[in-house]
Amino acid sequence: MPEISLLVEIAEFYDVSIPEIIDGERKSEKMKEESKEVAMSLSDYALKEKENLIKNIRIQSIFGVAALAVYFVIDTAGAAMPSYAWIGLLSNYCHTLIFVTPVMILLYTTGLLKTTENRRIQSTAPKSILILLAIVAATVVSCFIKFISSLLF
Repeated sequence: MPEISLLVEIAEFYDVSIPEIIDGERKSEKMKEESKEVAMSLSDYALKEKENLIKNIRIQSIFGVAALAVYFVIDTAGAAMPSYAWIGLLSNYCHTLIFVTPVMILLYTTGLLKTTENRRIQSTAPKSILILLAIVAATVVSCFIKFISSLLF
């Protein structure tokens, strides 16, 4: 079965409706116009969903590449020394983002993140507090990853 957006073009080319293509039989003229409108709406929706998916993947990729660049600079310069605690935290945070980015892209492309967002309970906390908590959680996770990797290697 072709993609929804292609069904509209096929229907126009052969001068038939989408249900006629799917069912393999002709319908009345009124049903033809209604189903064409529905198919156009579905096609527009599918296009918007694809655009949102690509936008989210692009944003995640930019953050991942930026984190990789910052981590590379800090690691190459050897700036993550004990005397520079905040640089060490930044290095750990970027190190975590390097691993989290492909996972987030995978979640976006498979649709698992969308289903998780739909089930999410709305929080009453201010957005700035939630962002701060996310940064703290990511930093804790990055320190944990760094600790585990130091034990293994």
